[in-house]
Amino acid sequence: MPKLDYLGRTTIPKVIRDTLSLEPEDELEVKLEGFRIVIEPVLNKCRICGEQTEHKVRNIPVCKKCLDWLNGSRAKKMG
Repeated sequence: MPKLDYLGRTTIPKVIRDTLSLEPEDELEVKLEGFRIVIEPVLNKCRICGEQTEHKVRNIPVCKKCLDWLNGSRAKKMG
Protein backbone atom coordinates (compact mmCIF):
# COMPACT_ATOMS: atom_id res chain seq x y z
CA MET A 1 0.00 0.00 0.00
CA PRO A 2 1.53 3.37 -0.98
CA LYS A 3 2.39 5.79 1.82
CA LEU A 4 3.03 9.53 1.93
CA ASP A 5 6.65 10.62 2.21
CA TYR A 6 7.73 13.55 4.36
CA LEU A 7 6.93 15.99 1.49
CA GLY A 8 3.39 14.62 1.08
CA ARG A 9 4.15 12.64 -2.09
CA THR A 10 3.02 9.14 -2.93
CA THR A 11 3.36 6.78 -5.87
CA ILE A 12 0.72 5.37 -8.18
CA PRO A 13 1.18 1.62 -8.60
CA LYS A 14 2.67 0.59 -11.96
CA VAL A 15 -0.32 -1.57 -12.91
CA ILE A 16 -2.58 1.51 -12.62
CA ARG A 17 -0.12 3.74 -14.53
CA ASP A 18 0.10 1.12 -17.28
CA THR A 19 -3.68 0.65 -17.45
CA LEU A 20 -4.20 4.41 -17.88
CA SER A 21 -1.13 4.83 -20.15
CA LEU A 22 0.31 7.37 -17.73
CA GLU A 23 3.80 8.64 -18.45
CA PRO A 24 6.24 10.72 -16.38
CA GLU A 25 5.29 14.42 -16.46
CA ASP A 26 1.60 13.67 -17.26
CA GLU A 27 -0.72 16.15 -15.57
CA LEU A 28 -2.95 14.89 -12.79
CA GLU A 29 -5.93 16.62 -11.22
CA VAL A 30 -6.11 16.21 -7.44
CA LYS A 31 -9.37 17.04 -5.68
CA LEU A 32 -11.16 16.37 -2.44
CA GLU A 33 -14.58 14.69 -2.52
CA GLY A 34 -15.87 14.45 1.03
CA PHE A 35 -13.13 12.56 2.87
CA ARG A 36 -11.71 11.02 -0.31
CA ILE A 37 -8.69 12.23 -2.27
CA VAL A 38 -9.42 11.77 -5.97
CA ILE A 39 -6.55 11.77 -8.47
CA GLU A 40 -7.51 11.83 -12.15
CA PRO A 41 -5.31 12.10 -15.23
CA VAL A 42 -5.87 15.15 -17.39
CA LEU A 43 -6.92 13.29 -20.50
CA ASN A 44 -7.31 14.41 -24.08
CA LYS A 45 -3.78 15.77 -24.37
CA CYS A 46 -1.76 14.57 -27.33
CA ARG A 47 1.01 12.26 -26.13
CA ILE A 48 3.38 13.71 -28.73
CA CYS A 49 2.93 17.50 -28.57
CA GLY A 50 0.67 18.04 -25.54
CA GLU A 51 -2.13 19.83 -27.43
CA GLN A 52 -5.75 19.21 -26.44
CA THR A 53 -7.38 16.61 -28.72
CA GLU A 54 -10.43 14.40 -29.05
CA HIS A 55 -8.64 11.94 -31.39
CA LYS A 56 -7.34 8.65 -30.01
CA VAL A 57 -5.23 5.91 -31.54
CA ARG A 58 -5.48 2.60 -29.68
CA ASN A 59 -7.00 4.58 -26.79
CA ILE A 60 -4.00 6.96 -26.66
CA PRO A 61 -4.70 10.67 -27.31
CA VAL A 62 -2.94 11.87 -30.48
CA CYS A 63 -3.90 15.14 -32.18
CA LYS A 64 -4.69 15.25 -35.90
CA LYS A 65 -1.52 17.21 -36.68
CA CYS A 66 0.71 14.59 -35.03
CA LEU A 67 -1.32 11.75 -36.51
CA ASP A 68 -0.83 13.24 -39.98
CA TRP A 69 2.89 13.63 -39.21
CA LEU A 70 3.13 10.00 -38.06
CA ASN A 71 1.27 8.76 -41.11
CA GLY A 72 3.55 10.83 -43.36
CA SER A 73 6.65 9.42 -41.66
CA ARG A 74 5.34 5.88 -42.05
CA ALA A 75 4.48 6.47 -45.73
CA LYS A 76 8.04 7.71 -46.39
CA LYS A 77 9.52 4.57 -44.77
CA MET A 78 7.22 2.29 -46.78
CA GLY A 79 7.77 4.16 -50.09
